[in-house]
Amino acid sequence: MNAQRLVLSALVSLGLYGCGGGGGGGGSDGANTPYSRVTGTNNYSRNVQFNARNRANYDYFGLNARAQLALPGINSNLTFQVAWDGRNTRATDSDVDFGPLNIARANGRDRIRTSTYELRLDSDVSDTISTLVGLFYSNERTSAVDNTSIIPLGLTHTAPTPQSAAFAESGLNKAAYLANVAPGYTWTNGSFVPTAYQTAFSTAAGLTASARDYAAFSMAMDRDAFLKPATKALAWTPATSPSGEVFPYGLGWFATDYKGVRVIWHYGYWTASSTLVIKVPSQNLTFVLLANTDGLSSPYPLGAGKLDASPWARAFLETFVIAKLPVG
Repeated sequence: MNAQRLVLSALVSLGLYGCGGGGGGGGSDGANTPYSRVTGTNNYSRNVQFNARNRANYDYFGLNARAQLALPGINSNLTFQVAWDGRNTRATDSDVDFGPLNIARANGRDRIRTSTYELRLDSDVSDTISTLVGLFYSNERTSAVDNTSIIPLGLTHTAPTPQSAAFAESGLNKAAYLANVAPGYTWTNGSFVPTAYQTAFSTAAGLTASARDYAAFSMAMDRDAFLKPATKALAWTPATSPSGEVFPYGLGWFATDYKGVRVIWHYGYWTASSTLVIKVPSQNLTFVLLANTDGLSSPYPLGAGKLDASPWARAFLETFVIAKLPVG
């Protein structure tokens, strides 16, 4: 992965000049008319990361020929010229998402073929007069092929729970994956007791992941990499019951306000495991918290949409969201 830092420094100024009527009698002096002027340097920077070399190869070739025939009887020269040029371009591996995650790649090629023909008759009528009569023809043909591929997120630490039959679909090594799984615990009688995880996998529960993988998934969602913006907006819109009651959740996500800030969030709660994911779209912030106990969720009424009941949520929101709001 190569990182580039692009810095653009721009200095803009408007020259002091003018045009207009001359001297006395109250007439304006155009050369000394004041104009607005902008001075100073503004620096802009952006960090861009690529996952490919983004290299293109260009092959150029051509053929040119010229033939001339003298016509002394009419004091003229007949000339025929032909030129044929071509260019082949190949871009075998280009990064088209311009981000640290390897989301999309492109490859392509194009061909350009140009041919020109010229037939001209140059005649000398006298020492001071000459004529030129000619025909000119040019033709250009182009073709191009571009392929853009959406690459899976490469989540190598995400899979169905290894104890389930569905784990085989991940294609990962079970022993290596299990060696990296945090063991489960339950707080019992003042101490943590080792606890076996559930073995079932379904649409409701049983998916395991690292915090880094979940963050990659979350950022892909923010970029609309796999959901249309309209679909994501629907998922993040609180549902309304037939009686008009507004629920605190949409489709798979809770959508509530915390001190005037829109917050999208979700929690998980099962045997010896719990999760809390909080997104703040207005600040492009996401908080991912995964635990190998049920302590993130079991003590708090999160299912009722009460995010502020969680001290973990309050600590994040107060420190990273509310503290950034303008005062007053």
